[in-house]
Amino acid sequence: MRLLIQEYVGMMKEEAELESLVLSLATSIGLDIITAPQKGVRQHGVDIHAVGIDPEDGVQKNFLITIKQGYINRTIWNEGNQGVRSSLDEIIDVYIQTKLSIENKKLPSKIILCCGGELKAEATENWNGYTSKHTNLQFDLWNGSKLSSLIEDHLLDENIFIEDIKKKMRRTLVVLSDFGYDLSHYKEMLNDFLFGDEWKSRTENSLEKKAIKALSMIPVCLGMIHTYSKEVENSKHPLIAAEFTLLRTWDFIQKNNLEKNIKIFSIYNDIFSMYSNFGAEFFNKINPHTQIPDGITIHCRNSITASEVVFEQIGILSSLGLSQALWGIATKDEKNIENAKIISDTLKNVISNNGISGSPCFDEMTTDITLAVILLYINGEAEFIKDWFFNIVQRFSYSYCVLGKGFPIGYDSIETLVEFEKEKNHSKEEMSSTSMLLAMIGYWCAILDDKKLYPELVDFIETKLPHCTVQMWFPRKGIKDQIYKEYASNEFGIAEAPIHLPKSIEELRERLLKFIDFSAKSDSFETVWNDSPPALPLLASRHFRTPVIPFFWLNFVKGFSDEALK
Repeated sequence: MRLLIQEYVGMMKEEAELESLVLSLATSIGLDIITAPQKGVRQHGVDIHAVGIDPEDGVQKNFLITIKQGYINRTIWNEGNQGVRSSLDEIIDVYIQTKLSIENKKLPSKIILCCGGELKAEATENWNGYTSKHTNLQFDLWNGSKLSSLIEDHLLDENIFIEDIKKKMRRTLVVLSDFGYDLSHYKEMLNDFLFGDEWKSRTENSLEKKAIKALSMIPVCLGMIHTYSKEVENSKHPLIAAEFTLLRTWDFIQKNNLEKNIKIFSIYNDIFSMYSNFGAEFFNKINPHTQIPDGITIHCRNSITASEVVFEQIGILSSLGLSQALWGIATKDEKNIENAKIISDTLKNVISNNGISGSPCFDEMTTDITLAVILLYINGEAEFIKDWFFNIVQRFSYSYCVLGKGFPIGYDSIETLVEFEKEKNHSKEEMSSTSMLLAMIGYWCAILDDKKLYPELVDFIETKLPHCTVQMWFPRKGIKDQIYKEYASNEFGIAEAPIHLPKSIEELRERLLKFIDFSAKSDSFETVWNDSPPALPLLASRHFRTPVIPFFWLNFVKGFSDEALK
């Protein structure tokens, strides 16, 4: 494992990645962080100032850490204001003299040169000469090999990060070059790590301490997945891994009543930041392909594959956009809200430039469509949604009535779809026996006041699909114990079925308003979701394929309300 960690540290190309790792390492050693890396602020050579017991001699001291990227040669040692020598001089001449508090001045100071690579031979001479000249101070070198040792000893504590868990992490890193890999080893590892039996016997105090230590390891694992994936230009794996991690980590936090622990929530915010950063990389990679006709499906060999690819991208982009929008609303961060708008515009390109976006092959893709519609709606794209819905219904009608295939089937098995479309083993009536998509579109017609599409939708269902059970799924109490873990629809769902849409859109709107009021007072429905991080239940729907919780969007029927998004 140590060799993999050393390779990971050496592969880091972004300065912020190394800074974040060293910050986590310092915390895991038990040091108190006094100052952390800041952009645009003069720090007099010190990227991280921490105070605590030195594990090497048991003495409390100042740890003054200067961080440099990659390998250090003589050029980098002497590189003007950014060089190693300059940073060390600043620490000794300015930081120690003027920036230490009166209390910390009483402590000995250890200056640490940290780099992701190694000191080249010519730079080692400079380092040895420099340190021998300042005998009144302590120095240490945290190069790639020393960092990997410290990370394994402190961040990946063998008492928590046991050998079986390490083995699954190693397997994950080895298989990341396979673009079809489902991250099964990482998912098993994280589940074992966070939900093993050893947590059950902990007292509240010891559980919190161990939880902080354990959760601090997770960004390291995600960072390794990101770095190794980046080497093979795979931006999807880190994003999906981070999405899964957000869900399982929150499940761990809520089940152990750790929501109010500031340190733990800070680590969780770090994981969300990684999810956002990985999302930005994924977005930047896919965005150019969204701007050309069929740019996403150009390599797909048939319509089924094209449909799967496009709706997966729609779901991923929508989840990213919703996480940015709802975290932005919750934290009043305008940048996040701007990001959501940019993602929404790209989502429109995906839908407009890929005709297959009007032909979902599975009714289960209602999940991705609903996420997209919520994002588009909160970004003021009501007319675009109407056009998209119209296209979907028209294609559904033509495919069912004329072609007898190519419509969204009520099964989520690719084998069943192939048997139906290629081998003619099933009737079209059997394949269209249930539909959540039509119910969702009907309800959104009431929200959008779409009086053009609604009567056509009702007529299509009544005259062409009288055998179809149109239905809507709602979550019931208790679902929060499962939704961040796995598919939760069957055990914790209440189905409204069969739904008979009324002729009048006004009547449907009135029915929905009454249902919203009834469900809020009911002991059966889970309508309150403001006790979880913003957008997390929506990410859970995309990841584990539980239908999107209607209470996140039904309140739109009353008009836009921030409360509906909580």
